[in-house]
Amino acid sequence: MAKIIGAAMALVVSATALADEWKFFQSVQITSMVQWQGRNEVLFEVAPNTYCYVGPDENINIALVMTLYSTARKADVHCFPTAVTIGGIDAYPLHRIIAR
Repeated sequence: MAKIIGAAMALVVSATALADEWKFFQSVQITSMVQWQGRNEVLFEVAPNTYCYVGPDENINIALVMTLYSTARKADVHCFPTAVTIGGIDAYPLHRIIAR
């Protein structure tokens, strides 16, 4: 029984630690976007000098991000915890976006 409780506690602690690493931006307005010619990622600024990005094949998410930017609507944005460098800009991959 003690092993089961110990394993369950380790699982909860690990899940909590991983959840803390997600990048969460609550009720943000997308203030700028970066897009290159061709089929490339679309970067969008969710905080000063902090970017998330949408992959080139994610047409619906690209359209949503562009709509939020052009209408100045707010959204909750969840991005993966590890940034990649795209065109010299560090950006986090988009996980989920909730338009407000």
